[in-house]
Amino acid sequence: MSQSYSSPYHRGGGSRGSFTSKWNDLPEPPLCLCNLRACVKTSMTNGNPGRRFFGCPMFSAGVKGSGCDYFQWIDPPTCPREEEMLLPLVKKMKNMEVKARKRKMKENCMLISMIASWVLLAATVIYCYFKCLKMNDNSTCNYEFVLE
Repeated sequence: MSQSYSSPYHRGGGSRGSFTSKWNDLPEPPLCLCNLRACVKTSMTNGNPGRRFFGCPMFSAGVKGSGCDYFQWIDPPTCPREEEMLLPLVKKMKNMEVKARKRKMKENCMLISMIASWVLLAATVIYCYFKCLKMNDNSTCNYEFVLE
């Protein structure tokens, strides 16, 4: 599965010389087959780590029918030294992304559990209140919780 990271097309000044000069050297993005302006993406595959390309802005890796699969390299092929330097960083980044997704799923499960417990608590309180009113014919409720 190929992975890439999109960034908005940017031309303009900035305080980082090397970063800005790389962006200023980019050609005008072509139109993809969807007739949309292609966006700059960065390959995070083992064969082309850090290599930029133009791609369809609607394309989503691993999602069938997303975009038109338009693809055009911007950067020349990665040299062996570059691959040697970038591959460990790419692997580390992918591991961090997996950990972040797992943490987000755990947070969502905890949130759902918390909401469910509050709903259950509210339902129990309401049930006990109405049961108490029914038992005491709408008089003052002196309901005691007895654990058996």
